[in-house]
Amino acid sequence: MPLELTRRIALVVVVVVLAATGALVAYDLSIGIGTTGTTAKSLPSGCVRPANGFLIIADNTGYNDSIAHGVPANAWPIINVTQGQTVDIVVCNTDTFSHGFQIGRYFDSQIETVGPGQVLHVPPFVASEAGNFQIFCSIPCEVHLYMQSGQLRVSAS
Repeated sequence: MPLELTRRIALVVVVVVLAATGALVAYDLSIGIGTTGTTAKSLPSGCVRPANGFLIIADNTGYNDSIAHGVPANAWPIINVTQGQTVDIVVCNTDTFSHGFQIGRYFDSQIETVGPGQVLHVPPFVASEAGNFQIFCSIPCEVHLYMQSGQLRVSAS
């Protein structure tokens, strides 16, 4: 095979490999793999932290990037309030899967569901009992394990 043809084939192979690598990196970034929770997705319309309230983002890294916070070994996210305080939470889903949002003792018998690209305004409630209460998703999905270790921590007034 002539040297010029060999060089052209090598150049074509290099270009194809570089193009494929670039496409894989772009795909990785678009779904958040290999990042610390930063995705190319934007927040849904109306996804705003309420005044004196809390914002939870559900995506492919768990709740509020729980994977990067060592979940399930560590609790995350953590909402700290005082007994008697009204708790106002907005949950935004930037994932392609539906997620649930529940809080033990307060919303453990009903499943609050937030679909892809949707915003859930959890009905405000009074933290009437002191203690630590699990924040979790009850809808199985690919990141379900990372949405089981949140906590609502209510300190005695």
